[in-house]
Amino acid sequence: MINSVSRKLTLLFCATAMLVVLIAVSLDNLHQEQDNTHEELKQIMRIQRSVDMLRSQLWIFLQYDDANSLEQVYIAQQNLARKLASQSDLTININNLTRMNDSLAALLEKERALGLSLGKQHSSSTSFIASSELLHSRYNMLVQDMTEELLYLQKVVLTQSADNQHSSLMLSAIHLLVFGIVVCVVAFLILKRVKAGFAAFKEGITELAQGDLASRLELKQQDSEFVALAHFFNKMKESLRNSIITREELQQEVARQTAKLEQQKEQLRFLSEKDPLTGMLNRRAFKEHLHEAIVHAQRTQVKLAVLFIDLDKFKEINDSKGHDVGDEVLTRIATRLEANIRESDFSGRLGGDEFVVCLNLIKDFHGVAEKTQRLIKQLSAPMDIGGESLSVGVSIGVSLYPDQSQDMAELLRVADEAMYQAKLTSGSHFFCPQMKFDRNFDGSQIG
Repeated sequence: MINSVSRKLTLLFCATAMLVVLIAVSLDNLHQEQDNTHEELKQIMRIQRSVDMLRSQLWIFLQYDDANSLEQVYIAQQNLARKLASQSDLTININNLTRMNDSLAALLEKERALGLSLGKQHSSSTSFIASSELLHSRYNMLVQDMTEELLYLQKVVLTQSADNQHSSLMLSAIHLLVFGIVVCVVAFLILKRVKAGFAAFKEGITELAQGDLASRLELKQQDSEFVALAHFFNKMKESLRNSIITREELQQEVARQTAKLEQQKEQLRFLSEKDPLTGMLNRRAFKEHLHEAIVHAQRTQVKLAVLFIDLDKFKEINDSKGHDVGDEVLTRIATRLEANIRESDFSGRLGGDEFVVCLNLIKDFHGVAEKTQRLIKQLSAPMDIGGESLSVGVSIGVSLYPDQSQDMAELLRVADEAMYQAKLTSGSHFFCPQMKFDRNFDGSQIG
């Protein structure tokens, strides 16, 4: 018994290859037999045409009974003799045809001799007529016998061809049956062993999935490949059993690592989206939020306003009081901004002393000026830092979606330019060209 899947597969491959070769050889033998039969039948047909030509010449001779017709018969007979001599490679016996043709040749010689001996003046004698009729009947008998012999030869060729093809088919069928049985047996053995091996491994893996590290795979009378795999599988379970921690410890470790990963994830999210000093959205995160707000506004047909905020006199405080005080001022401003906007609004720090606010999900712009004024009031209020009261001015530029632009970058640019217009007026002010000429707002208030 072969106890190896690879060897069984090799045997299966060899048996299958032999099966293919046998089929190819059998088909080639049948093809060769058919070609041989076809060639022999063609040769017989060529002989048949010569016999038919001889028959035609004999009929002419019998009709006219002259020397010229006799000579044509003689020529046809000689052609038939050469045709028979050239068919020596035929597997059938054409000796009878050759003897008949030789007999015909002898009769023709007698015919010629008889005509010369009696002469034309005696052609009507009784003995000449009797001899001539006897020869003519012999001619007809020989030609008829040749025709029947050819029909017999055709039958022999077809019978031999049928017998040979039948023998070849039977031999091929026996070979195919034997090798087919071998292929089926080998395939069945492979299937049986592979199914048994997979079933054993499935059971072992199921036990391993359930936490059973003590059991071992025992494969008896199995192929060497599965035995080797079972050995490695058992070694793996032994290694796991020696090194793995308990389920409770594993769950605790998973929970601890999950919490740590979540914390790190939050830290990464904070670092990627938040300004490290104020905790507000940084420039990139604010632009992402603004883009999403614009997409939502386009879909829901609402409006929004962008407020670009710059702190006046912040540089003087930062230079004279120090960076720590300046950072505290920025932190206080950020806290005030977050405290004075709605939950649907969002704000961010673009850098330095520049902040930006998006008034989101608004139906119209009637309350924008009032909201901006409140922000100016809250942000400009004095703040106590280190026992000293400090205050900064606020200049705000406002851009409106979708009235001024539907593009995020353009909204920020318009708000930035409006902020610089607001800074041209001393004190804390905001500026928006769209609202400046809107009759619903008091132009004296928006500067």
